[in-house]
Amino acid sequence: MLSVDQTTLRLDVGLAVEPEFEFLSDEYRAFYRPERATAFQAPICMDMIHRRLAPKLDAKQHTITVRERGTGALICVIPLILQRSMGITMLQFADFGVCDYNAPVADRHTLGMMAAD
Repeated sequence: MLSVDQTTLRLDVGLAVEPEFEFLSDEYRAFYRPERATAFQAPICMDMIHRRLAPKLDAKQHTITVRERGTGALICVIPLILQRSMGITMLQFADFGVCDYNAPVADRHTLGMMAAD
């Protein structure tokens, strides 16, 4: 049996800003799982935050996606927004104070590998 040396394993990923990322898409619905995300990051919640709440608060979606380079498979979603406040444009998690916890949407193993790489 072959084993992978975890100390030399590196991810081959591409990062992108997807300002029109569709949280109700089949892709995100299949990707979302409770062990990867909070209840507030469920497809319907994220869609409501970006489509209804963000425009009313003059914020723009700025979702960062991490995908496997070879397949394009989604491995991490970082739901962010750009919002101007007191003359300063800030990049922040898309929660507007209505969620009790924010984090990238990904499994712990993937996040650990990304942090170590």
